Amino acid sequence: MGKDVSSYARGRKRLWLNGLGEPFLGSPPRLSPSFECQDIHRIISDLDIRYDFCLAHYSGDSAIGIKPHRDASYANPLAYGINLGQCRFTCNGETHHLTGGEIYSFNCKQLHSAEPAPHRWALNLWTAKAAWLAHI
Repeated sequence: MGKDVSSYARGRKRLWLNGLGEPFLGSPPRLSPSFECQDIHRIISDLDIRYDFCLAHYSGDSAIGIKPHRDASYANPLAYGINLGQCRFTCNGETHHLTGGEIYSFNCKQLHSAEPAPHRWALNLWTAKAAWLAHI
């Protein structure tokens, strides 16, 4: 896993899994390769979640989360989270206290954030907008 480069998640560890890889915004947009893990893909598929992007992230010792933000233009509004530890997840002003094992959907275009406990793992999943993919 590498350090998250997002300005709103400095220090958090992350790895793009399966799917399309890390999206780079810009002109033209592009994708980087992702790490393939067929076991995780099989689990997500068994949950009936369709995705193009899968981001695994880890809060580390210092419980680095992610500040309020809206997800980038490449993603459709419907996103999923698979929570593997304690976390306070806020979306559109509503806070959810997650304990581990939750699978949830949310509108990633609404303001959202996460305040994890130390050593929390999670997966976030998105589908790509067709118009964005057309520029790749």
